[in-house]
Amino acid sequence: MSPYEVYDLETYRNQFLYCCMDLLDQKIQIFEVSNEIDDRELIFDHLKLITHQIGYNNKEFDYPVIDYILQNKSKLLLVKPEDFAWMIHERANEIIQNNEFFRGRPKIKQLDLYKLNHFDRFKISLKYCGFGLRMPVLQDLPVSHDALLTSDQMATMRTYNINDVETTYALYLKSKPLIEMRNRSTQDLGIDCSSMSNTAVARNTFIQKYCQLSGMNKYELKDLSTHHTVLRLRDVIDKKVSFKTPKYQKLLEDLMKDETNIVYDKFEYKFTCNTIVCDIKKGGLHSLHNPGYFTNKEMYLDDEDFSSYYPYLILSLGICPAHLDPVYFLKLMKEIVEAKMNYQKAGDKIGTMNAKISANSVFGLLSSDGSPIKDLKCLYQTTINGELFLLMLCEQLEMIEGVQLKYQNTDGVMIQYGEKAKNQAKKVIEDFAIFINIPLESVPMKAIYLESVSSYIAIKENGEVKRKGSFAKIGDKTLKDDSSANIVAIALEEYFVNGTPVKQTVENHNDIFDFYIGVKKFDNQTYMNSQLIMGDNYETLYHDKVLRFYVTTSSSVITKLYDSGKRESVIKGYNTQVAQVHEDMPMKDYKINYKYYINQANKIIDKIFLCDSEINFE
Repeated sequence: MSPYEVYDLETYRNQFLYCCMDLLDQKIQIFEVSNEIDDRELIFDHLKLITHQIGYNNKEFDYPVIDYILQNKSKLLLVKPEDFAWMIHERANEIIQNNEFFRGRPKIKQLDLYKLNHFDRFKISLKYCGFGLRMPVLQDLPVSHDALLTSDQMATMRTYNINDVETTYALYLKSKPLIEMRNRSTQDLGIDCSSMSNTAVARNTFIQKYCQLSGMNKYELKDLSTHHTVLRLRDVIDKKVSFKTPKYQKLLEDLMKDETNIVYDKFEYKFTCNTIVCDIKKGGLHSLHNPGYFTNKEMYLDDEDFSSYYPYLILSLGICPAHLDPVYFLKLMKEIVEAKMNYQKAGDKIGTMNAKISANSVFGLLSSDGSPIKDLKCLYQTTINGELFLLMLCEQLEMIEGVQLKYQNTDGVMIQYGEKAKNQAKKVIEDFAIFINIPLESVPMKAIYLESVSSYIAIKENGEVKRKGSFAKIGDKTLKDDSSANIVAIALEEYFVNGTPVKQTVENHNDIFDFYIGVKKFDNQTYMNSQLIMGDNYETLYHDKVLRFYVTTSSSVITKLYDSGKRESVIKGYNTQVAQVHEDMPMKDYKINYKYYINQANKIIDKIFLCDSEINFE
């Protein structure tokens, strides 16, 4: 038996359940205290052997309950089993109502996957994780938490408890790279980072390292920040920003004259380069696009991408929060940036990921309340100058005959050019990288197909594919993202990369999970499933907060029922089949309506090829 386990508790008035899975052999045990089963002694014996527990929201619920059990062992062993369950239930309600968080040192170390994955920030339920993890069973709490359970309901809860543990274990496997990163941070910092967010790790890393460099007390540093009530664009634009052509010079003049208070007010400025329109905002630059495409069939197509753009900009411009010493701050930023490069060269993926998160999170801390480096002037010095430097590069490139700007985002630009312009374009890009002192990677591209600026598939010359938005497959997404109808993204990639007809991909695909669609129930709605069972008779079922289904040719229809009485089909014009419990059977038996999925993919293809686009088509 391993001292490490995944666990979950259920705390009803007349039933207490403690289900756990041994990490070594994946064996599941379930302990119960009720009027039917009394496992109290077994629970206490088991807890003596456990040193590490992994759960979901366990720091705010499950472990406080476990701690109560450990603290009150004598009393809890003396009462009747049903009274034991009642006492735990009452304590659990107190924890929920008072929003308690265990702040002491736990007797059993806890890893909270809810916090580790930042799901507490987005309020992602374990059931929604279960959809993304493709669990066989999705089930919300089948009985109200305050119910007095019948014998049948107790049996149901045992199954439910086991399913929750199996889902938590699947999430644990998915989270292993993140866990390894946190273990590395724990070793480096000497504090428990196991359930910390990226931002929290970055904050603690910065505090510790800055104090080591400066000799400052960490408690003194924690209370420091610089606040601004008024900032204009001219207050943050660097002297290195300059342009050569009238159009771009007017842009800079307009920005310097602008009276927008960027601390509180929105800012947006649309600017036309030679072949694209770009949108300048406080937080970043990107081009505006109708759907379309461009390829390298007749001209070179390159993606010019600056590495760790914002952290390098901070170093290049000497940006430092007003309340900190620039010598120490910039030295620390340099260490973070160089650490990432060194880890990359060494092939250390965990180290690289940690360093990347630290670098990006330190930038994010510039705007974070309670951060020891908060200074909005520094934030906008980074973002606004980052945009203007990129536009300086764009200006220099479009001055070269035969160079066209194709796509622009926060830290790079995609360009197209012929053989005559090749050497000159390369020289401009190399010189500019030296000018701003930021590494730049030039990636030869085969093609990019755009639904929008944030939804595209980009194919590199070496065959690698980058997918965003509608083109993103399940492996490109986190569990907080919607992974519904993954077959659409699969079909789109096959079409654009290999030329495979969408219909062929969809109809020959053999994984039903790629056809599943997941939706969340909101407080003002209920999902109702009506299915024709005989003649004109329909069976009506009500479904959970997280509903899994697929589009079918059968008679089943899922309806969204609102509190107002309004009803609407979950997918207008199509029949849909509930799949809360996955059934493993031949694909033909699912009666999938392939037409729906084919249409979804073709709609995107039609947008790209048939719309009147500003992008130059072949």
